[in-house]
Amino acid sequence: MGKCFFREDWLLKIDTDGHEIKDWASKFSDHVAFCKACVSKINVDKGFQAISQHALMKKHITNAKNKFSASQLHSSSGPLTALTSSNSSTGAQVISLHNHSTRENACRVELLWTMQVVARNYLASSCSDVAEIFNCMFPGAVPKDFTLSRTKFRYLLTYALEPYFKDQLISDMNNTYYTLMFDKTTNVTSAKELQIAVRYWSSRTNCIVCHLLKTFFIGKANEALTSFELSLHMKSCGLYEKKLIDIGFCNIHLLHNVFLKGLKVFGKNESDLIVLMHNFFDGWPSRLEDFERIQTEMNMPHLRFIKHCLSR
Repeated sequence: MGKCFFREDWLLKIDTDGHEIKDWASKFSDHVAFCKACVSKINVDKGFQAISQHALMKKHITNAKNKFSASQLHSSSGPLTALTSSNSSTGAQVISLHNHSTRENACRVELLWTMQVVARNYLASSCSDVAEIFNCMFPGAVPKDFTLSRTKFRYLLTYALEPYFKDQLISDMNNTYYTLMFDKTTNVTSAKELQIAVRYWSSRTNCIVCHLLKTFFIGKANEALTSFELSLHMKSCGLYEKKLIDIGFCNIHLLHNVFLKGLKVFGKNESDLIVLMHNFFDGWPSRLEDFERIQTEMNMPHLRFIKHCLSR
């Protein structure tokens, strides 16, 4: 009876525990396979049956369970880096080693996709079945423990990413001068929101940045409650009031109040007139061209009508 040779397509088969053969076995020679879980050789003269019998051994099942555990650490090497020690004059290079587990890899992918959903303004429900889609698109490249759903997305966003980026924000401010911006609004669920943003000079980016600091959900947003919530959150974040710069009030609110005063004088029909004037030019390039020509002939600045909003 002739001897069998090792075949590469054996590595694509699934063992009785649901693992691909390539995850724990590899070719050692034409007639020998190597089990990475048991660190032993497998004679394949009898064909794939020898590998199947090895997968049923109690020792292999125990070793494979430990190897494929989500908490099992794996080592990987990084790029070569030059040794810059003052005692070294040979220009030697070293390899950096990193330990990681499959659970850590899956968690990293979950966090990256959570940040992508936020950055692209996707719906939370778009995370449902995303693991199955990625596995179909990139077979073998997605960690097996990667799972994500609408509820898990919200959990990662609230309890993992929010504290991290908040600490990064406070660290970047580094006791510098700042201004606070806040606004009260009603969301789609009819809940009153108090949104607080901070603006400061970032030493990390060398420019002025503006970031959302906190969002409160409150019922009655009177002056006393707003002041209390601002003061309380500033203390919890370690922000000093003496570093707070007063740059005045919001000009947009002043503009809206002026417009409301104008409506009281000229009547509410003026609001409808402004909307009609915008609609007269909207979607009509020829009318807009004539309007710009008249402004040019009368030496007037080129302006366009902005769509009026009935509420601020």
